[in-house]
Amino acid sequence: MAGRRTWLWGLLAVAGACGVCGAATLLLGLLTASDEGSPSVGEGSPGAAGGFGFAPPQGWKSAGPGRFTTAQAQRSATLGVEVIRLSAIAGRDSPGRKLTSVWTTQVGADWAGASATPLVLRRYVGNGAIAHFTSAVLKPKAGGIDTRVSLYLVEADDRLEPLVILQTYSDPESMAEVNTNHAASFSFDTSSAQVEEALNATQGSPVGVPLAADDELTGAWVSSTSNNLQWLNTFSGAREMTAVGGVTRYELSADHRFTYRYQGGAGNVDAMKFGSDEDQGQWAIERDVLVLTGEKHLTKYLIAGAARAPDGKRTLFMLPHPRWSWAPGQVAQNGQLFEAEE
Repeated sequence: MAGRRTWLWGLLAVAGACGVCGAATLLLGLLTASDEGSPSVGEGSPGAAGGFGFAPPQGWKSAGPGRFTTAQAQRSATLGVEVIRLSAIAGRDSPGRKLTSVWTTQVGADWAGASATPLVLRRYVGNGAIAHFTSAVLKPKAGGIDTRVSLYLVEADDRLEPLVILQTYSDPESMAEVNTNHAASFSFDTSSAQVEEALNATQGSPVGVPLAADDELTGAWVSSTSNNLQWLNTFSGAREMTAVGGVTRYELSADHRFTYRYQGGAGNVDAMKFGSDEDQGQWAIERDVLVLTGEKHLTKYLIAGAARAPDGKRTLFMLPHPRWSWAPGQVAQNGQLFEAEE
């Protein structure tokens, strides 16, 4: 799978009842919603400050100050989504560090398996403001069914507004927790539609700025993939292995020129076929998309992250066009992790 290292250090573990306990119980102590009302939302213009707002989508219910829920039926199961506002964090600087702090202290206090080095991604919310986020499937320390827990820090004027989003699953007809957890893992892509509803109803500021700065993308970037399968002939006992792999390298210069090279191979291990490709041209960031206009190809990537790996290396996490989706399974399957050559 492309970008498999990504899921070793972050996203893969990127309302309604939950198995043993209700969603209200899952919140536990530290995931307490802010009692402050939402500040008024400014008109918003590129680069201009405004405020923060969350207007619950139609059909969502209030579950207390700063908490909103929705649920949908899927045969005998119930898929729930809950949004919880936390207290604002002063300053929009160092969002990755601040997100990691909230994730490890507040989320990690109540949920087992919260990584100390989460992968920090980025995206736009409803009005075009930037949100920094991470996500993982976690188990409540108090006991219960696996839940996808996502933490978003939405840029809002001079602060970051945290939102915790829980995707839950319950099925009264399921008799074993392991079976319920297995079914839950396949439900999160479905309930991600309600997550998108919530994020589309979220507004921050400033708006209209690129998701990543030019200097974050300037440099040489490498992504490698590999996979193999081994086959056993039950009659003869002979073994056969097939493999596929490749290395993609981009060099993005400060004057917005790029060079590209790909080398890869596929087939039986003892008779693999190899190929290569290369290109050059101009690169640009258009909102949240890296556009590479080459002499041979037009290539587009959705920028999802530009963070530091635990070993300190710069990384880019991107989804190639047209496989763009924020559904958790699609992000895991289609995302490519690039590391800087430094």
